[in-house]
Amino acid sequence: MGMFDYVVCEHELPLPKNCKELSNLQWNKLAFQSKTMNCLMDDYRISKQGKLYVRAGRTDFFDDPTQVPDEVESNYHGELEFYTYELRDKYDYTVSFLAKFSSGKLDNIELKEFEKHSNNERKRYQAEYDAERIRYNQLTKSWWFPIYKNLYKTPMQKISRYIYKLLQKLISNWFSYESKLFPW
Repeated sequence: MGMFDYVVCEHELPLPKNCKELSNLQWNKLAFQSKTMNCLMDDYRISKQGKLYVRAGRTDFFDDPTQVPDEVESNYHGELEFYTYELRDKYDYTVSFLAKFSSGKLDNIELKEFEKHSNNERKRYQAEYDAERIRYNQLTKSWWFPIYKNLYKTPMQKISRYIYKLLQKLISNWFSYESKLFPW
């Protein structure tokens, strides 16, 4: 999966006419993902006039979250691909665009991919996950779960970790043990 950058495109996008299920989507405010640039969680914005702006992401998790870096004009020259995956009721959609820039100014933007996918399998997995989550939540709220956890599960986990570490040590030192058993 890896890291990526965000791209917001305020410029008009070349959308196909047959995307009725996505008609309520505000494309000019949608945060697309991109792996074209630095992949450092930077924020890119393509303005209505076609200029590319960048706001560098934080490189340190201990930075003050209230301080937002300034947005600066970019002089990027090359292609910028950005994409999204939209989950909907009837279908799921994969949409990607390819924007070409010269010195930070948009030359061309084209629709690279627009695919509808059946979402039956995703919905089935989601339903199974939701049912399992509900079952587990009910299980953890039962009267006997704390007894099971404290008197059985936790001690058994500690014992199994101890055995695992002991076996790891035995395996990692196996050749030294073998050399003492068979000196020649």
